[in-house]
Amino acid sequence: MHRQRVFDRHRANKIHWIKCILENCEEEEIAYFEFPETDGTLREYYWYKEESFLVIMQRITPNYIIVSCFHIDNKRNKEYFEERERWYQNQG
Repeated sequence: MHRQRVFDRHRANKIHWIKCILENCEEEEIAYFEFPETDGTLREYYWYKEESFLVIMQRITPNYIIVSCFHIDNKRNKEYFEERERWYQNQG
């Protein structure tokens, strides 16, 4: 069964931020972390927290693909990604 996607106005209005976030990923405004998915795939997260916008990337040698990007619009999602970020920070 195919699930129909719902238009996300916040995401659509910020889609042009992806390039800027990735080009400025070393700035303090962008939180960077990695997290292994259940299938072992390592994904990279770039989180512009001030504006609650997250970009998720995955390396497909030798390139990268954008897995997803979206506006984090609720407490549950924010806590979910904060937990992944804490996991990454505790790995070092």
